[in-house]
Amino acid sequence: MGAQPAPAAREQVALFNIVTAATVGLGVAALYLALFIAMLAAALLLVPGNLLGLVLGHSAGVADQVSWPGWPPRSRRWAARLARP
Repeated sequence: MGAQPAPAAREQVALFNIVTAATVGLGVAALYLALFIAMLAAALLLVPGNLLGLVLGHSAGVADQVSWPGWPPRSRRWAARLARP
């Protein structure tokens, strides 16, 4: 059988694996952020500004567009729909 690798080599391999996983994770997060920004820009440019306000029942701004859709409910009508059994 072959010789066992040195403990320093094992530590270096573990370090390379950790750094590779962190790099891939950062790359995925950066791509998701870029996708979010592109979709937000498309929504701001292509969706009429008053459409979301009509659905929500009040004037809507950028904060309403980037919030989680429908949560928390910001209009009484949607709150009443969610409260129905």
